[in-house]
Amino acid sequence: MPGKLADGPRTLTKIVSHQTITGLARPRCERYAESQGVASERAPEKGFVMQAHSVLSLGTILLLLSACGSGTVPKPHSPGSQTSGQPAAADSRSPTKSTVHIAADIREACGIAESDAHFPFDSAAVAESDRRALRQLAQCFVSGPLAGRDMRLVGHTDPRGDTEYNFVLGGRRADNVKGVLINQGLPTDRVASSSRGELEADGVDEASWREDRRVDVLLAQ
Repeated sequence: MPGKLADGPRTLTKIVSHQTITGLARPRCERYAESQGVASERAPEKGFVMQAHSVLSLGTILLLLSACGSGTVPKPHSPGSQTSGQPAAADSRSPTKSTVHIAADIREACGIAESDAHFPFDSAAVAESDRRALRQLAQCFVSGPLAGRDMRLVGHTDPRGDTEYNFVLGGRRADNVKGVLINQGLPTDRVASSSRGELEADGVDEASWREDRRVDVLLAQ
């Protein structure tokens, strides 16, 4: 006799024939069925509800089928076990680390040596040589040849990572250089920071990506 589905509020009940249960009746199945309060085929003749038919919830039927299987139920896949791609280097995501690049016209006007116009920078641990170069730069805009002129800082990132995130990251790098310049005496209203994110990145390996992660020091027009 084919099974019949009966509707109820948020439950499904299936009337299963005695022959269907019998077809699944192996010792393991019997033990599981008995533990769930369902009579097995070795029960007395009228051990099944309604004699030839048993009324089981759909969930119980599925549990019986699972228990009667010969294999072990696989464990759920853990999201933490997924293999992810190799992460970018720590410096790539660091807002404090970049390379400061002072434009040639500023360098010439302020008398900054070429070797001091392009250097690795970490605002979390500013090297004394970096602080000295940035102090000279700030003084040039306060009382030197570029007094009265405004400065523009543009942050950049390498091409790895999300575009929107990289715009934010580039801005934070520019702001960190700005903070050090302000500490060296440059008025806040004389320097503006912005970001180009990864738009001008052209690196292909770690060495060239390092050059992508920079803050350009430019004269405001």
